[in-house]
Amino acid sequence: MRQKIIFFTGFPGFIGKRLIRELIKQNESTKIYALVINPIKNKAEKEIKNDDLLKDRVEIIIGDITKPNLGLESQLYDKLIKKITDIFHLAAIYHLEVPKKLAWDVNVKGTYNMIKFALKCKNIFAFTHFSSMVAPGRVDGIVKEDELKTGGSLHENHYEITKHVSEYLIRKYSDKLPLIIIRPAIVIGDSKTGVTDKFDGAYHIFELTKGGKELGKFMPRIYLKNSNLKIPIAPVDYLAKAVACISDQEACIGHTFHLGEFDLKANQFFDLILGKNPKQSKLIIPNKIFCFLIHSPIYRYLIVNKFVRFILRKGLQVPVEILQSMDSYETATFETENNKRFLLPAGIKCPKFKEYSERIFKFQKENRKNGKLRR
Repeated sequence: MRQKIIFFTGFPGFIGKRLIRELIKQNESTKIYALVINPIKNKAEKEIKNDDLLKDRVEIIIGDITKPNLGLESQLYDKLIKKITDIFHLAAIYHLEVPKKLAWDVNVKGTYNMIKFALKCKNIFAFTHFSSMVAPGRVDGIVKEDELKTGGSLHENHYEITKHVSEYLIRKYSDKLPLIIIRPAIVIGDSKTGVTDKFDGAYHIFELTKGGKELGKFMPRIYLKNSNLKIPIAPVDYLAKAVACISDQEACIGHTFHLGEFDLKANQFFDLILGKNPKQSKLIIPNKIFCFLIHSPIYRYLIVNKFVRFILRKGLQVPVEILQSMDSYETATFETENNKRFLLPAGIKCPKFKEYSERIFKFQKENRKNGKLRR
């Protein structure tokens, strides 16, 4: 087993802190340098102090991916480029409502600075870059793993645009760097415990139905007739295990991975949220009407209307941008051949949402009023 000296961004984030644990479990001789910005230094140090697995294996380095040389002193920067064998770049702004400048500074400029760092590393085995399933934009047909088409239709929010640009940027260096690109689905809590660090992404949909099942009798059951709309989901524990496995295989270098459950139909998703209730009324929406409505000028006007945005954000705690993405996966099919080739032989497969949804909903119900989990 090779000696790993890892440079890691995105700790102690929701995915990052779990991935770091998986990397150490995989190889306990691993040394990790975690780059964090100064405002979260104490949080990162506390995370390490409270976990025996991380002690003596993770070293916090104060820096900033948006700054030249990652905000590091030249002596430390030079030391790292001689030692580092693996890079994991997770740091990004993920919020749909992110301001333009912040999104471009962190997601694009930050990625470019990481590329420049990686190009100088003398012993690099793999550079694992976290992109997103939204990076390809709206695709009619198969979303190929190992390609990123440009000139397609992108969403209006700065998060999705900058994730597209940052993946495009890093792919330009595929002949110079040992790249592995990860495109996760919508990441939710742990499939075994239901625990999450934040209520965003899919949790906004749960919130629209008030966390679901316990209020199901008051909610009409939404049914999209003849719809192919899917809700791609990835539990964080599966994601961490999958990435740890992928990043350790030399054969994975040069490949992109769609990680998650990509065939969960929207109707199945709503059924799981609302639960079983034979007395519940059903709201049937033909798919053609649904697609017409979300592409109509009236709909576009409503989702940019200040009053509507205020009601959604302040009243329901839901960002309007979540509605702008509702049609994203109607015509897209995500290729997952690389998962079958590299993950299935290792026994790693994404669990079905129906197998663990109760644990996700239970945690949300019990912690819905916890302000620290809201985004």
